Amino acid sequence: MTPAVLAVNEDPLATLQVMAPYLAHVAREKFTTAEEGRAAERYLCSDTHQTYVSTALNQGLVDMDAVLTALSRIGYNGLFLLEYQAKPL
Repeated sequence: MTPAVLAVNEDPLATLQVMAPYLAHVAREKFTTAEEGRAAERYLCSDTHQTYVSTALNQGLVDMDAVLTALSRIGYNGLFLLEYQAKPL
């Protein structure tokens, strides 16, 4: 569930369903599309040249509640890592 799924233009929830039998741990980051011309220290470019940047936990392109619900539905009870990559305050 890292931004790599977005970078290759896959649906994160559909990918979760496909990968469900193989999950050992889940890492989750919050990413959104970068505003044109905005400089970012950390970013990820997709294969369609879309740029993604880290964002606050209450924002982002992938709905956290939907991810947690999907994990619950597949019976996932493994490790869950929530990543936030930004400069310290």
